Amino acid sequence: MSDLDRYRNMRLESNIRKRDLIIVDELGYLPMDTRGAEHLFGFFSQCYEQVSLIVTTNLPFAEWPGDARLAGAVIDRLTPGPHRGDCQRKLPAQAEP
Repeated sequence: MSDLDRYRNMRLESNIRKRDLIIVDELGYLPMDTRGAEHLFGFFSQCYEQVSLIVTTNLPFAEWPGDARLAGAVIDRLTPGPHRGDCQRKLPAQAEP
C-alpha cells in the first residue's frame, strides 16, 4: 500500500467516525470480488458500534459478496450482538427446517 493510499484510508476512517448515520444503498447492485468484499467487511467493522448503518439490498444472505464466512461476519456487524440482545438473523445453512 502506498503512502497516498494509507493517507486516504486514514482520512476515510476519520470521516466515518464523525458520522451519526451512513446509508449503503443497493448492496450487491454492482459485482464485487473477494477483495472488494473484504474491504466492505473492513468498512462495516470500522462502523461497528460507532456509527448507525442502514443497508439496503435485494440479495438474500447467500448471495452477498464474498464467501459464506465473510457474509456471516458482515451480517454480525450489522445486527445486534449477544451483549445488546438476541440476534435474530440466520444464514441459509443455519436455518431451521
